Amino acid sequence: MGVDFMKKNILALILISSLLFVVSCNKNNKTNVEGIAYVNLPKSEQGALSDKHGVVKKIKKLPENVTITNHNFNDKEIYSVTFKYGNGGKIIVFVDAKNKKMIGTIPNLDGFN
Repeated sequence: MGVDFMKKNILALILISSLLFVVSCNKNNKTNVEGIAYVNLPKSEQGALSDKHGVVKKIKKLPENVTITNHNFNDKEIYSVTFKYGNGGKIIVFVDAKNKKMIGTIPNLDGFN
């Protein structure tokens, strides 16, 4: 009984540790994607943002209305990062997470001029 109990506890600890590792890696990847998106915006755009933290989402394909600035990208790991402007508008930046490069943007959403 003592050995089986220890095996179950060790297995539970391994599973919990693995889960925490996966969650941590995913959060770190989203943080990197957010940083790539932010630093690739022109300084004027960065200054107009209400917050430099955006909403990061993994997407399956680029929308058709994206202004593509980098045609050489890996379409397996594409993320969108949505930043809000101080006036309520927003910009969406698309990032190739594998190559760590910005792909393009959908600028001036919701009335930003």
